[in-house]
Parts: sequence; C-alpha cells; structure tokens
Amino acid sequence: MNGDIRQIGMDEVPLDGLSIDEREAVVLFSKRSNPILLAEYDGVPVALIGLIPKSLLSGSTYLWLHTYPGLVEHKVAFARGALRLIAWIKSQYPHIYGHCFSDSSWGWLKSLGATQVSPNEFEIV
Repeated sequence: MNGDIRQIGMDEVPLDGLSIDEREAVVLFSKRSNPILLAEYDGVPVALIGLIPKSLLSGSTYLWLHTYPGLVEHKVAFARGALRLIAWIKSQYPHIYGHCFSDSSWGWLKSLGATQVSPNEFEIV
C-alpha cells in the first residue's frame, strides 16, 4: 500500500463521481490554482489540494481542499502527509488562509497550525 501527493495539470483533475455542483467548484478552483496537487493511495484519489496565490508578489496563498470517498480509509496516512505538505507550502508562502465549513475539519486544521479568525475562516502563519 502506497500513498503519494503529486502535482498535476488541469487535464488530470479527477471529476468522475462528483455532483454537478462539486464538479463546477473543483474546475473553477483548479483553473485558478498553482499548483494543483493530487493525493492518492494505491492510485485512488483521496484529496485534491490547490493553492491560489493572492498576487504574484504576495507571500499569501489561499488553500483549498476537496476530499474523495477514499480518504475515509486513509485518514492517518493523509494527516501525516499533510504535515509535510503544510511545511512545504509555508516555505513558499508564509501566510496561508482559507475557509472551513465542517466542524470535523477544524480539529485537523488546528493540528496543522491553523487558527480560526472568524466562524468559517482560518489562517496558518
């Protein structure tokens, strides 16, 4: 069994099985992201991660995440990979921000160093 996070192009974004609303959101966010990262476990997508820099010269980036059903089986492996990923993102962008609308995700975000700045917004500095 093998987990991996790798950079992908827009043409590699997995859209199968997504609802129309999910598909529209994933495509919109992916088009604006640099890079787009795909987390897989044994070749099965578990998460799609994107960074949308605030500007070309900014040290800030918007972090977004879309999870796939396979993540449920590999939460611990993904969490370990996420710690390394956040360290890499922070080396590129000292200020990471985003939105979270899931109570169950707040604990995970806090374990990555996030602080809640409003009911649905977080930052990692």
